[in-house]
Amino acid sequence: MSQATTRPLAELDIDDPDLTDEELDALLTKLAEEEAAERLGADDEDDEDDDSSKSASMGTLIAAVVGTVLLAASTFIVRKLRRKKAPPPANVPSDEPTILQAPGTSNNVVRRKKPVKKKVVKKKTADKKACAHCGATEAKTASGKLLRCGRCKAVSFCSADCQKAHWPTHKSECKPAEAPAPAAPAAAPAAATAPALNAAAPAFVPPGSSTPAAPAAPAADGNPANAPGADEPPSAAADPDADDAARRAALQERINNDRENMRKLQQLRIYLQAASQMFWRGEYRRAVEVLQQVAEKCHGIPSGEMMECEALRLCGHCLIRLKQFDAADRCLDMCMDVAKTVEMPALIANVHIAQGQLASQREPPDYPEALKHHEAARVIARECEDISAEAAACLNCANTMGKMGDKERGMELQYEALGLRRKQVADAQLEIAEAKKILDENPPASTDVPEGATTQEQAAAAAADPTQVKRRRAMMDLANSKRSLQEARRAEAAALANVATAVAGADGDKASRATDAAALYEQSIEILRSEDSFTDKQLELAVVLNLANVYDNHVPNGHGTGVEYRRELDEMVRKNVQGKEGLPDVCGVCEERTNPLDMVRTSERGVDEDADDMTALTVLDCMHCHHSKCWTARKETGKGCPDCHRDEPDGNAFV
Repeated sequence: MSQATTRPLAELDIDDPDLTDEELDALLTKLAEEEAAERLGADDEDDEDDDSSKSASMGTLIAAVVGTVLLAASTFIVRKLRRKKAPPPANVPSDEPTILQAPGTSNNVVRRKKPVKKKVVKKKTADKKACAHCGATEAKTASGKLLRCGRCKAVSFCSADCQKAHWPTHKSECKPAEAPAPAAPAAAPAAATAPALNAAAPAFVPPGSSTPAAPAAPAADGNPANAPGADEPPSAAADPDADDAARRAALQERINNDRENMRKLQQLRIYLQAASQMFWRGEYRRAVEVLQQVAEKCHGIPSGEMMECEALRLCGHCLIRLKQFDAADRCLDMCMDVAKTVEMPALIANVHIAQGQLASQREPPDYPEALKHHEAARVIARECEDISAEAAACLNCANTMGKMGDKERGMELQYEALGLRRKQVADAQLEIAEAKKILDENPPASTDVPEGATTQEQAAAAAADPTQVKRRRAMMDLANSKRSLQEARRAEAAALANVATAVAGADGDKASRATDAAALYEQSIEILRSEDSFTDKQLELAVVLNLANVYDNHVPNGHGTGVEYRRELDEMVRKNVQGKEGLPDVCGVCEERTNPLDMVRTSERGVDEDADDMTALTVLDCMHCHHSKCWTARKETGKGCPDCHRDEPDGNAFV
């Protein structure tokens, strides 16, 4: 069948160089059809009765096929010649997208031959362990592992019977295995020819010796030294057990994890100490942020429960100072759960103390509940011989009993707590003296480097020197003892302030009690401002406040000293109390000027004289200042501070 072309077939010439592929195909097809028609046409002269005239003969069919083959061959040759002579085709843009094949994916449009994967022939393990006598690969021992020759370490046996039976054959080739060359000179000559030991297994240390035992050397004739006879095979040693290797790996991993946990806990301990310093400086909000992070990080660390409990307890104290009682209650409940989990009586006692303080600070205060917590803490601390916790419990019991009306019992507990705090200070000072004595007896190592010695060798020698080991331990003990002394001195100052408050409110001669209380307050402030005590700004602020009130209201001829302490208090309020710009100069009751920083009293009044001139002032713990006469009258009506509607100080600021 002819195809449609741009030019008629009659005008086409096969030798035309401008002939297109379509025209060439059409021309060749036409020629083939004409040739086939000539060869397949019926002969008019043939016999009509012959059956062969009704169908093409075999020769005719072969001739037709040969023509088709020749046509295809000629078409292929002509096209090949034309493509060699023709210029390269122009890059004609097409609207159809180009299909690419991504590496590792199949492409249905472009078919590529898949690479033939080479068969990986697994090499048979040449050294697969099997019994040298019977060829068995399964052991007949209880451990399920093949036994190995204890001398040459080269052959294995499924049982001791097979080893004994194979010994006559193996005897001639059994030689001791050579040990690898040691990194350092061997301590014993026999170690050079000792059997190879498993590097992961620890060396055997005989009882009473610090040096691993050296393996015995083989006898001169090549037989084991410990063999009873030459015909006896050496004892079979079990192959290194995979379970033992796994246990050693697990043990090493546990050691590494413990070291990492200790490193994390040491870092968190630094943050905890920094938060403690913030607490004593009165930076409660910053301390709460740090303590919450410390408690959260300690929660997921093994052996971090004690530090978590300490962080939660201190966080509860901060929240109590910030008057966030509900948050403090939740925090201390969590702390108690952790303390009971680790079963540490001292921690439980300290949490009871904090919960008692929370109960007494609530509005309204629950003194019976507070006393119950303090008594429980006192009993627990005494049983576990924790002096610090027992002293704190006594102090809180005394304050609570004083508020409940039992001043005599409260006074006894105050002095008991003071005695415990002073014992705590004495113990810390004794520990410091002992640490300093050890440091004097063990001088530091010489800085001179021996001739030929390297810095690493010198450091290793110093690390192994017993004198330097004692010195390092003494330095650590000295640092811990100094910190314990600082904590004990701060606690002693708080105990003195509480005793002073109890003395000032006791029955008896007012002037004498005021003088004694002022002396105790001054001892407390002196300790707080010493170098061997923690800086507790909150406690220092409360002590200075009470000194100003005691001197101005109760100590004879104490107006001048009271004004000096008020000036000091005003400066401390400006620096340390957020939102305060010093002491107010207007009485909240009578709305008259108070002039708290001025010496306004022209003459000293007597002990029992009333301050009719309205010069005596009282500063409350809210830092509002009123005339003492106005405040006394208002307090009798049961009302609190007219400026902030808070009651008078309850004395718990010293705890």
